[in-house]
Amino acid sequence: MVEALKKRGKEVTIVTTEITKLDPLAEKVLRTTARLGIKKYRLGFEKYTRDKPVPETLREVGAALKDLAALNRELGLQGAGKIIPARTMSARPSGISGR
Repeated sequence: MVEALKKRGKEVTIVTTEITKLDPLAEKVLRTTARLGIKKYRLGFEKYTRDKPVPETLREVGAALKDLAALNRELGLQGAGKIIPARTMSARPSGISGR
């Protein structure tokens, strides 16, 4: 699809993903995204759970984002997040850009 759009003078500038941590599938998606020349992607959302304290959840999410940031630096990508109220969370783009 990216190539078909390029032939028509269009560009894919961002992809939406459900990526919340670095795992083999996430790495494959991000490597493919970079290979296609797309530099930005949107992260998936983490959900708060009542059985885990918020600070613990934030530590886990922070660790996952550090792993993603390292791959972002390697591939020249930027991950973007969005804050949505009501038991979901996503990171600020500045925290995951890999820059």
